[in-house]
Amino acid sequence: MEYPDELFDLNNEYNPSTSTFTPKHNGVYLIIASLGFFANVPTSYSVRIFIAINGTLRVADNDFLGEELAIVNLVSASSILQLSAGDAVQVFAQATTDGTTVPEPLENTVHFMNFEAARFPSPW
Repeated sequence: MEYPDELFDLNNEYNPSTSTFTPKHNGVYLIIASLGFFANVPTSYSVRIFIAINGTLRVADNDFLGEELAIVNLVSASSILQLSAGDAVQVFAQATTDGTTVPEPLENTVHFMNFEAARFPSPW
């Protein structure tokens, strides 16, 4: 997935040209990814989203739209993960029908596509 629009990056750990988050510190991170998908033709289909660490799929979610509706399907995945400094965190998606992602916010309030990472403070 491409997430080229960077809203903020407090520690300069996100590369929008590769859509890769690379933590500078070891720690426990909350990773959240979502996308909006619009099928080219209304049909029943499935959309999957994956969070990968260093190329290995670690988190996934599958969303099935069983009705032939012309709507944006929102799918997301999130997890709390132990990351090491230098790990490459990326998001991938797959659909069983042709369509497009929906990057533009709805009425400038709801972002269909986001890729977020936050480190929890260390207790020690």
